Amino acid sequence: MRVAVNGTHLQVRIDGRDGAPWLVLAHSIGTGLEIFDGQIAAFGRDYRILRYDARGHGQSDAPVGPYTTDLLADDFRGLLAHFGVSRAHIVGVSIGGLTAIAAALRHESAVASIVVSNSRTAVPPDYATAIAARNRLIRAEGMAAIVPSMLKVSLSSETIAAQPELAERFEKIVRAVSVEGFAACAEAVGNNRLGEQLGEIRVPSLFIAAEADAAFPPSAVRDEQLLVPGSEFVQIPGAGHLSNLNRPEEFNATVLDFLARVTAGR
Repeated sequence: MRVAVNGTHLQVRIDGRDGAPWLVLAHSIGTGLEIFDGQIAAFGRDYRILRYDARGHGQSDAPVGPYTTDLLADDFRGLLAHFGVSRAHIVGVSIGGLTAIAAALRHESAVASIVVSNSRTAVPPDYATAIAARNRLIRAEGMAAIVPSMLKVSLSSETIAAQPELAERFEKIVRAVSVEGFAACAEAVGNNRLGEQLGEIRVPSLFIAAEADAAFPPSAVRDEQLLVPGSEFVQIPGAGHLSNLNRPEEFNATVLDFLARVTAGR
């Protein structure tokens, strides 16, 4: 379904068990809610799942930028309000992880816990330069120009070889993303200042890194996790940038273990 939220319209899908605690899934840049297909059966036994195409992605609208991480967090809060949800866990991958962090800081009372997967707040000069260069490229040549690089970073060579159909689906998802929506989200990443506030996060937090993540290596994720009071860190072996696609069983088990302990009031 499409719902009006925070000045735009977002495509939303709800799965899982009626009456269970709410779990929101926030996808990575350049993808869409479909990247969580491999999580729904596992998560849906114990949670009511809300996943959505972020603004500028999939079947959601792509309003003119600029976008900010605060704006993306407000989209999350608006979705909860729309469905009458007072509090939810949020699992975010890549830019979805930044959305989770921003939500924990901006809307703490609405956040039961956060899982920040394959994400970091830091934007060193080489990363900022790469963001700007990639945006210039897609504005000149379209999303197809970055499909090969997105695929190489997001999925490990082992995953691509074992699941060529997954790689094909991933490419189609990337091609369908709005150029300006992608660029505005990328600029939100590049301009974020969430790293200055990591020590202020007070909700239970899990940071997930992937062993073969060339975009955000485990050491970078670990450095940020250590700044969040009481947070946890898990590294998934053999996974590329998108852990949930590369190693869904390990990802699912890691997240569910964390959520079970949070829900039980560890």
